[in-house]
Amino acid sequence: YFLAISFMFLIIEFFISENKKMTKKVTVTGLSILLLCNYSFAQDTKNVIIKGNEAYKNNDFDKAEVFYSEAQKLDEKNTTASYNIGNVFYRKEKTDEAVNAFDNTINNSKENIIKQKAFYNKGVSYQKVNKLPECILAYKNALLLNPADEDARQNLERALTEQTKPEDKKDKKDKNQDTKQNQDKKDQQEKDTEPK
Repeated sequence: YFLAISFMFLIIEFFISENKKMTKKVTVTGLSILLLCNYSFAQDTKNVIIKGNEAYKNNDFDKAEVFYSEAQKLDEKNTTASYNIGNVFYRKEKTDEAVNAFDNTINNSKENIIKQKAFYNKGVSYQKVNKLPECILAYKNALLLNPADEDARQNLERALTEQTKPEDKKDKKDKNQDTKQNQDKKDQQEKDTEPK
């Protein structure tokens, strides 16, 4: 609406102007109006994100997703919207979508603090679905950006510990199978050596 109104004023001023000085004023006025329109779009994005935050706080993740998606449509590179929608997807157990949103945040952010948080949440998302190599890499990246993040360090340690557990379980399972096979062989040998 603002853009349409400003454009209309620009056209009216252009036709009314009678000399070159007026044309300069029209140009300055037009540029000013365009800048105000950009500011109003930024405000719209911010307001939509605020509404999404309210829905998120009320655990209405479906409604929050709608608001954050709308904010992303208004500004595709808005890292707050992509980060927040990643958190919504995490809560809704949509890991792939959450990871994509966090990747979007990482790729579009110029601030290391935001990137670090996105890497951390990406690690948490992967850890929830037991994708340990991806999880470990995300935590390592988070720690590269903020070595003082104790939560990332502890989660990395847990993920590394979990990564070694399946091998231990597999080794125990193999040992148990070997033991059972050995016992079966002994039982068979005993049967073979029993009197008939």
